[in-house]
Formats: sequence, structure tokens, C-alpha cells
Amino acid sequence: MINIIWLILLLAGVIMAVISAITAGSLEPLVQITDALFDSTTTAVDLAIGLIGLMALWLGMMKLAEESG
Repeated sequence: MINIIWLILLLAGVIMAVISAITAGSLEPLVQITDALFDSTTTAVDLAIGLIGLMALWLGMMKLAEESG
């Protein structure tokens, strides 16, 4: 259910940006959406890589503790 709500909010934002671009006569709202999308993606990937590193470290420590008794 929450996925449907997020999808509706995302589509409403994109539709409003397109309407705003058409009425204003410029593509600035669409450029802002694209820039925000790529910035957010970069942030998400950086966060995921950091978390994967920490998880690998602690899983290795737990495996070592498990093997040592």
C-alpha cells in the first residue's frame, strides 16, 4: 500500500513539473527534477557502499568469533 502512495506522489510531482514547464515556457522545472534525481542516486549509492563495507567487516568478525569457539 505504501508503494502505491509513493508512486502517486512521485507521478504527481512529475506531472506538476511538466505542467509548470509548459505554462512557464521554460524547461527549468524538468532540469531541476533531473538534477535532484541524479544527486539523490549518487547519495544513495555512496551510502550503500559504506554500509556494505561495514556489514562485511562485522560479518567477518562474527565468522571469526564463531570459528574460534
